Amino acid sequence: MNQPIFQQVPDGRFLAIRNWQHRHHEDDALVAVPLTTDEVSRYQAMKARGASDERIFESLFPPPATERVSMSINQLTKPQLLGLLVQLLPTDTPSLRRMTREDLATLTRALCRPRRGCEGFLV
Repeated sequence: MNQPIFQQVPDGRFLAIRNWQHRHHEDDALVAVPLTTDEVSRYQAMKARGASDERIFESLFPPPATERVSMSINQLTKPQLLGLLVQLLPTDTPSLRRMTREDLATLTRALCRPRRGCEGFLV
């Protein structure tokens, strides 16, 4: 069942259903916040231009920015190193799982130095 993303209540206010993606039934929990006057104006303008409710919601409530942290490759666990190497290497390499954590760290450092893809890691 498609759940509404915005609702206009009888007193004329507009509500944004903040958890619309997680509501599957009418009786599921509802987290609604009233739109400000500015948000209502933006909602109505975007709606008049034919924007979908999903697009309007993303415009009014952008996801929070992710925070980047830096960490040494030496601090990564074997599964974390494997995950990073899978992203860096162009092909699947099952033999990596047999390598020691130290060898994986050495390989990761060697691959990170000449190319991008390791932002946030101190090699």
